[in-house]
Amino acid sequence: MVIPIRLKIALLITASLVASLSSYLYFGTRLLVDDKASYIYDHNLNLLRGISSAIEDRVELATRSVRIMASSDSYESRASIYRAEVQELGVEGILILSPARARFGPGAERLAALLPKLGWNDRSFAENRQLVGVAGSGALAIGAASETGHAGNAPSRFALLFRLERRLFERLSEGTRVHLTDSDGNTVFSNVAEGGVRQDLSALGRTLAASEFDSGMQELSFRGHSYIVGYQKLLGGSLVLKSLISKQEAFGAARELSRRSLVLGISILLFAIGMSLLLARSLTRKIQQLWKMTQRVSSGDFSVRMRLKGRSRDELDGLARAFDTMAVKIQALIRETAEKSRMESELKTAKTVQETLFPAPRFRAGKLELAAFYEPASECGGDWWHCCEIDDRVLLWIGDATGHGAPAALITSAARSAASILEQQRITSPSRILGLLNKAIFETSKGRMAMTFCLLVIDKRTGAMRYCSAGHPMPFVVRKGTKALAGSANPPLGHDPDGVFEEAVFQLQEGDVLALFTDGLTEARGSDGAQYGRKKLLKDTQALLTSHSALEAAVQKTRENLLGLRAGATLEDDVTFLLCRFGSEPPA
Repeated sequence: MVIPIRLKIALLITASLVASLSSYLYFGTRLLVDDKASYIYDHNLNLLRGISSAIEDRVELATRSVRIMASSDSYESRASIYRAEVQELGVEGILILSPARARFGPGAERLAALLPKLGWNDRSFAENRQLVGVAGSGALAIGAASETGHAGNAPSRFALLFRLERRLFERLSEGTRVHLTDSDGNTVFSNVAEGGVRQDLSALGRTLAASEFDSGMQELSFRGHSYIVGYQKLLGGSLVLKSLISKQEAFGAARELSRRSLVLGISILLFAIGMSLLLARSLTRKIQQLWKMTQRVSSGDFSVRMRLKGRSRDELDGLARAFDTMAVKIQALIRETAEKSRMESELKTAKTVQETLFPAPRFRAGKLELAAFYEPASECGGDWWHCCEIDDRVLLWIGDATGHGAPAALITSAARSAASILEQQRITSPSRILGLLNKAIFETSKGRMAMTFCLLVIDKRTGAMRYCSAGHPMPFVVRKGTKALAGSANPPLGHDPDGVFEEAVFQLQEGDVLALFTDGLTEARGSDGAQYGRKKLLKDTQALLTSHSALEAAVQKTRENLLGLRAGATLEDDVTFLLCRFGSEPPA
């Protein structure tokens, strides 16, 4: 099943929007809920601490005032302090137990009856700095002792009945449900309406009183409902104040905002899908046309062209124009490829023909032994070498036409043809041969190309040698060292049809090795850009002839050295290298 690109674009845009909106809704909602939870936790802990601080401050202030009363000897003084200070703090009754028993307030009798029930005795007062007990709903019994006695007597002990005013909780709780219990879970104050939940909170109070933490927040379930419960210990852990918030109520606003965000996201998504379909149709119209054109091109019809309408300059119009340009260039490339293929075929044929112009790489005649290698820089080269025998003489020919490739190969072909005619005429004068070659090459190239050349004529029995160079690198002789042959500075072949070439003579001794080469070898460059050079060639050739007795091995090693120097790079010029040794004749 082929899915149209129009549908793919619409699906891509839709998927991107769905992913973006889903990420936004998920992380946004999580962030909102986390932020709301953090606010609820902080707010409720602060609220609990505020109520706890208010209760502890009142209890501390009342206890301090009663201590002052207990330390006084005068009943009238004690009564005065009670009426002026203590009664206004919510203390309904005071019971001074020692050293002189006294009672103040309407709740004193009730307090006296409550002490045995609470289990408070002399030992309790001695072991605890402060005693706290539940004296009914909204009331606390506080027991304490004065820090110092009076006139050398033992410290005073007293108890007071402290009323927790409901309006204190209502003012500070800000509508939050709170529940106050002692360490045994007895309820002191609660505005939690649900009786079952109130019982669960009382039981929770006993657990929290034993906790090592003074305050905290927990998420708990009571009677099938989830709540956020905060707690704060006060009065040294004797009381535990708890707050209760329904999770459903706490996060209702967050859920409503999430729901509205979801509705808005779905609306945006539906709108985006509609817009993406319209946009995809506009975008894919030209793409479909391009697809049809490419189908015709793939079938071989390169005459197709896009028909652009309007003056749009977007990327698709640029693509359409590029398609037209591509079709034109492909047509031209096909023609060029056909022409190139024809030329390559002709070059291969020319290379095959040129290879027939070279002799075998090994040659032996009398006391002369020769080994050589030739490597062109392209399919057809401009280097040429040859060897032949005329009576008792061996002729060594080596030349290098200007440049390389097909034009240079034509010059070498002309040189080889002329050499064949001169061999048939059995001419052995180097200067005369070069003069005739010069005319032939000049006639072939009309003076537009030249060829350096060197010809050696050696008596294969005696080693007597005559040679002539036409602008070619002079050969050198390896004889306990290396020595370049001397010669006149004759011009290259093909410049002047009337050129004159002077020759020179040299006597070879047994063991001498002649080295002939073209400048493609000495000018070859390594990876560092440095040329191989004539000096290194002389040094390497002498070392190779010392370590390799066979000329073929020395020639092959030179070829390997050249490959290593190039490091895979292509040759810039053709390379020819010959070694010729004059020695004893081989056994019959």
